[in-house]
Amino acid sequence: MPDPDSPTDVILVIEVKGAAQVLDLVPDAVMIFMVFPSRQAQEARLWARGDTPEQIAPRIAVAEIEEARGGELAHHVVVNDDVDRATAEVAGILASHR
Repeated sequence: MPDPDSPTDVILVIEVKGAAQVLDLVPDAVMIFMVFPSRQAQEARLWARGDTPEQIAPRIAVAEIEEARGGELAHHVVVNDDVDRATAEVAGILASHR
């Protein structure tokens, strides 16, 4: 059984609006904002996972606004260009806050 006095990492995969709500409730939460290396890479990933043009267009349209807001909320920004590198960076960030 985990020690109730030991800190626990909770990772939430949420959008910018949800991140703002979390920070309102837990002001000392550490926010890590994951970004695409480029808008073209974002669109390519959406196509690759099978999204339709009707799903992709609105995501791309709001991407710059959400990136700007996410950058304001986040304590750290990680570029998701390589899964191993990005994972190591997130792990390092978490370790530095323990």
